[in-house]
Amino acid sequence: MVEKKKLVRAKLDQNPRDQESYDWLTEDDLVDILRGLDPGPPRRRRRRGDSGGGAGVVVISPSSIAIFDNVVPGTTIATISVAGGTGTYTYTLTDPSGQFTIVGNQLQTLTSVIAGSFPITITASNGLGDNPTLTTTVTVAHFSGTYVPTYYIYGF
Repeated sequence: MVEKKKLVRAKLDQNPRDQESYDWLTEDDLVDILRGLDPGPPRRRRRRGDSGGGAGVVVISPSSIAIFDNVVPGTTIATISVAGGTGTYTYTLTDPSGQFTIVGNQLQTLTSVIAGSFPITITASNGLGDNPTLTTTVTVAHFSGTYVPTYYIYGF
């Protein structure tokens, strides 16, 4: 029996390409193969499709942020949350314009804002390896202050 094991192992060692595919074999597996029993390669478990402890997604409300340039500093312009995650998240903001900040779970204006479109990135972290990010744009429109309502039904 030992001679058969050596013969099978020698056959496998002849072709290095085959060696990689049979690395999972043990001596007991070789005996089973010689008896005609083929257990096949061991099963491997699939990992879950998450990125750590939760795999959440950053969500803002409203989903698109549009404000006027006459808002005062400290005005809340969006609420931030994480959907599908676990644990408590802390939020950080990457804002090249320097006009916005995060306080708790609220996106607020930091200074007087100017008209334009400003890209921002919000990152959430739960301390367990789940760090979802959201890149969005804050659109600031100029407020002219000369709005005159027109009531077409009454004619004035």
